[in-house]
Amino acid sequence: MIVSIVLWVWLVLMAVATGSFLGVVISRLPKHQPILLGRSECPSCHTKLGARDLIPIASFLWQGGRCRYCKARIDRFHLWVELTALAVVLLAASRAQSPGDFASLCLLGFLLLVLAWIDAEHLWLPDVIMLPGILAGLAVCWFLEPAALADHAAGAALGFLSLAAIRVCYRWLRGRDGLGLGDAKLLALAGAWTGWQHLATIMLGAALLGICLILIGRSRGSTTRSSAKYPLGSFMAPFIFLAALRLLP
Repeated sequence: MIVSIVLWVWLVLMAVATGSFLGVVISRLPKHQPILLGRSECPSCHTKLGARDLIPIASFLWQGGRCRYCKARIDRFHLWVELTALAVVLLAASRAQSPGDFASLCLLGFLLLVLAWIDAEHLWLPDVIMLPGILAGLAVCWFLEPAALADHAAGAALGFLSLAAIRVCYRWLRGRDGLGLGDAKLLALAGAWTGWQHLATIMLGAALLGICLILIGRSRGSTTRSSAKYPLGSFMAPFIFLAALRLLP
């Protein structure tokens, strides 16, 4: 019983600490700022933050969501990233079939969290994360389930080629890009981690989620143009993770 409690406490601490780091990646990578160098500071008063100001979740709650120095309201961005990372770890722990499976699910979940967040804010899926992510998916499959490596390699190839072909056809028909190559690479990542069998379900789920969000936006009065751009990668990410968790057909 005690061992179980200690394990769960360790998982929670690991999750929120990782979430704090992922928040740094999400905020700095699109700005081409160094990830590991440079201290965090308050965006309002620019005071360098100390260790007590950067305790994941706890510092935000303890300080009432305000900077300890200038009392400016703290952006809830890091809090939400940390809580999402915690959800990733708890879901992985509930579905993992081995320690290796748990580690791989956490890694995939963290990659998708960063990619989905950056795509939602910047309409950008950085190669520096996706290309190693594709190789990592194949490596994990080779290590945990080598018999399925061919299916996962085929999934990576089919995922990329299918969306790349749609992109070329759309460009030919409409004279402008309708999909980015980043979306094709993300579907390749999905195939590398989950196999080709889940690609259609992932795309169907992403399309339905996107349509629902657009309709909700319209019902609240927002207007959309035919040339508007949407973060398809952000719509795909949760379904890729659900497929990896074995929660999709």
